[in-house]
Amino acid sequence: ACEKPAIIAGNEGYIGIFDEDKLKVSIDTNFCCRGLEQSSPELLLRDLKVLMTNTEEENARLGAYGRKIILSHYSLSKMAKDCETMYLAASDSKKWDAVISGYYGYKNSGDETLLFAILKSLREEKEDARILVLSGNPKETEKMYGVHALNRYHLFKIRKEIGRAKLLIFGGGSLLQDVTSSKSLWYYLTVIRQALCKKTPVMIYANGIGPVNKEKNRKKVRDILNRADKITLRDEASLGQIETMGVAPEKAEVTADPALTLEPCDDARVEEIFSKEGIKDEKKLLGVSVRAWKNAKPSYFKELAEAITEICEKHGCVPVLVPLQYPDDLNVSKELKEHLKIESYLIQNQYSAKEMIGIFGKCHLCLAMRLHALIYASQSGVPAIGLSYDPKVGGFLAYVGVEEMVDVERFEKEELLCLADEVFENYDEKSESLKKKTEELKILAEKNVKFAMEFMK
Repeated sequence: ACEKPAIIAGNEGYIGIFDEDKLKVSIDTNFCCRGLEQSSPELLLRDLKVLMTNTEEENARLGAYGRKIILSHYSLSKMAKDCETMYLAASDSKKWDAVISGYYGYKNSGDETLLFAILKSLREEKEDARILVLSGNPKETEKMYGVHALNRYHLFKIRKEIGRAKLLIFGGGSLLQDVTSSKSLWYYLTVIRQALCKKTPVMIYANGIGPVNKEKNRKKVRDILNRADKITLRDEASLGQIETMGVAPEKAEVTADPALTLEPCDDARVEEIFSKEGIKDEKKLLGVSVRAWKNAKPSYFKELAEAITEICEKHGCVPVLVPLQYPDDLNVSKELKEHLKIESYLIQNQYSAKEMIGIFGKCHLCLAMRLHALIYASQSGVPAIGLSYDPKVGGFLAYVGVEEMVDVERFEKEELLCLADEVFENYDEKSESLKKKTEELKILAEKNVKFAMEFMK
């Protein structure tokens, strides 16, 4: 308010010198830097040096901008309006604007990205949204996202809280499937059924559906989905799945994955990550994301490593292995790295969704089993080849117009080599096509939150 330049730092993270570029992230984190890069003496010293060596004019500009933000966002009238909003919320008959159910709290980058994207979209529409997340690790979820969280297995408490909500958001991912097990499917159907019993509206939020193979499970999914208030799906393949089960087609709309609404972190942050991980990006990077799969061909990792080696030697790339679920993917990536006979990198630490998008955006080609690795790469126009273990991989690739995919259960090294040659021969065309398609999907993804707000308001 006194027109002085400011540095924003805290024990939750570090934002740095406050200016126009930092306003959005500051508001998103309530100026406490939650979930951002951790504060350090080096970062603070760097920004102090900047302010100490700036011209008087530049520091005056920064100070004036800060005062402008105080007057427009935190003035007496604005604070009074916020206070009024709080009292109105307190008098609301419903405690929660939404309860969000999904596979959260398990250190899976894809699912955590979905939660982050959903919360970001909801708060952009309603900044005081009161959200309860069902999580496998409630304390960690509360700390990471600034929400209330409840253990996802406390079904009696869940039933009570869903009854106090305006909406159940069944959020993202391929949750309604029985390939993993029927138990997980029954759990998710039970959560939705609790909302229906409490007459709380249910929105299936940009889900991928299936495969649901057992006939009794298909009937249960059909009966539940036909009672949902709104269904949005992340790809056409999922729409086909529910239609074959007998779900009324007019209840569903194909939008896109919520992760597509996120932007990458800035280049400077990616450079810091690469420095920390010992990655030299002067060469073309081949981003690789793998996971364990019970039905994979026994020689899969050995043959995959041979294919990666040949691709990199032929096209001048260096592989960088990027785990998306910890510690499982990290262990599998280490196993693959041992099979590689060339220089390679392995991302050892966990990073946020924005940072992951930035990492894959620096790759020249993405080779991935994990769906969200393909999504991260596609957002930056990085051509990808899918290593399909689940129909959701093929469903997304088809949705963005990518034909390059290999089945891990019938993996053939020569097939992957041919696909890689095809990508490199038509690289610019494929990259531009991806950029155009993902921009279209981003607009569709933004529709998800509009539907949710109709219930929350």
